[in-house]
Amino acid sequence: KAYQAGIETGNFQFGGMAIAKRSEYFYFIGNNLSAVQLEMETASHALATMKQENTWTWNQAFLQAVLNLLGDSETPWQLIGKAYNETESIPLTLTANDRMALHLVYLNKLILCYLFDRIPEAVENTALAESYLDGVPGCLDEYIWNFYNSLIQLTHYSYVNICVQETILE
Repeated sequence: KAYQAGIETGNFQFGGMAIAKRSEYFYFIGNNLSAVQLEMETASHALATMKQENTWTWNQAFLQAVLNLLGDSETPWQLIGKAYNETESIPLTLTANDRMALHLVYLNKLILCYLFDRIPEAVENTALAESYLDGVPGCLDEYIWNFYNSLIQLTHYSYVNICVQETILE
């Protein structure tokens, strides 16, 4: 309904955000990945049609994460594939200082690193995502970050010396 309201009133930014967040949350609540892929591809088409480039880029990062989880990547812990390429996009996003996009990219990367047991990289991406939490105020993304940060720190705990363990516990 929010997407439709945005379209009907000509507020494409609002409509774009609504459809992108819908597909993102569709992913986070655990729907079948093939259905999530279809939802995100539909959102990407709508975002491109509305010329919502920033929101389209965020959606593409999520779509790439889904494609990776579906086995469509040789390095599934990296956001590199047919929907999104982190090596090309992150420098542009840094230049634009799009804090929401940066948080969402690093959030996806930390989740993938955790799921594919790349814990050192997950720890790095957790810190990077944390530095951009101010880009997602009041969004579910902050809670998803808290959840995965906890899982990553607990997994990381057993691999580090006692000084680092004390820091993790704090």
